[in-house]
Amino acid sequence: MLAVRAYCRISGDNAKLKTGKDTCEAFHILSVKDWVLPKQKYSILLHMLFGPIFGTPLGKLVSGTRVKHYPKNQILLYSGDNVNDLYVLKKGIAKMYDIDHQGNEKILHILKPPAIMPLTSFGGEGQTTEWFYSAITDCEVYAVPFAEAEKRVADDCKLASYMMRHFASEMHELLIRMSSMGKSDARSKLAYVLRFLAVCHAREKHGGWRRVEFPVGHQLLADMIGMTRESTAISMKHLREQEIIRYPRATELEIHFKHLTSCEPMAA
Repeated sequence: MLAVRAYCRISGDNAKLKTGKDTCEAFHILSVKDWVLPKQKYSILLHMLFGPIFGTPLGKLVSGTRVKHYPKNQILLYSGDNVNDLYVLKKGIAKMYDIDHQGNEKILHILKPPAIMPLTSFGGEGQTTEWFYSAITDCEVYAVPFAEAEKRVADDCKLASYMMRHFASEMHELLIRMSSMGKSDARSKLAYVLRFLAVCHAREKHGGWRRVEFPVGHQLLADMIGMTRESTAISMKHLREQEIIRYPRATELEIHFKHLTSCEPMAA
């Protein structure tokens, strides 16, 4: 069903198969090679079916593995869980966080496809994860048994090199996030968080604005900077007045990147 929907979306109502059957009968067609599509659209179709993993060495890692579905706000991994499966994020946005003694969430990182969870996955089979991972939006993950993942990485030098670069990039972003937590005031912390969201999790809009691709409320931002929701809301109000951020709808956050980076107080 997913394949048919994706096919119809990029080929139009008049799409035909090599067999001569209409697309409504495509449930019986099992192979992409049976579909008549311009070559440039094959990659679009496969990307829609398999996400950003298609065309990367990670495709070999997740080949033949099961896909697990998590609705938004559901926990993917609990702190203290044994690591039996390696999760590769196929769709959606997830967060990695800790919970303090008062029960407050402290978000350490925001993950998008093709993120690999937990970040300590290759520390050893059966080890426990240090943090919680949960879905900010509806998520799909490939679940690769740890032993199988380790074997596939050992047998493929390109996959091993890709994994090394992937984890290095994730660690770089995580260290920047940790550095921002050392700032003393909410506005400076928000500057780092907004820059992170604008660069890593937003798409370009008109007029210099970038729209974050998942809902961002004041509570989420407060959990990211380690401040109260009230303090965060006050700081966001000031940023809105300076036209650094705006909310066209509810939790749909847009960031003006040039205004953000050129505003002197925010750069401190």
